[in-house]
Amino acid sequence: MAKKPKQQSLKGMEPVEIPELSDAGEAYEDAMKVRAQAEKDEEESLAVVVRVMEKHKRDLYYAYDETTDTKLEIKITLTPEKKKVKLRRLSADESPAGQDLH
Repeated sequence: MAKKPKQQSLKGMEPVEIPELSDAGEAYEDAMKVRAQAEKDEEESLAVVVRVMEKHKRDLYYAYDETTDTKLEIKITLTPEKKKVKLRRLSADESPAGQDLH
């Protein structure tokens, strides 16, 4: 989203403002907008993970990542209020106690 250029003040008609503070406030507002969009994207991604895990009747899944030689553990916990998803990155040779990954 491109910002429009700021209009310059006429001599003698300058508003009583501190440009540095105005700029800082606008930068903060921009950061808040970015964070809000990131939260929305995260919620949508979470819904997809839950839907796919339910489709495959899984509450625990491991995905091997060859590029980093790690495993991604995806675990869903169902509670009366909501579904909670936990992600954890494991080293390739690490496995939770009592879990056979093959």
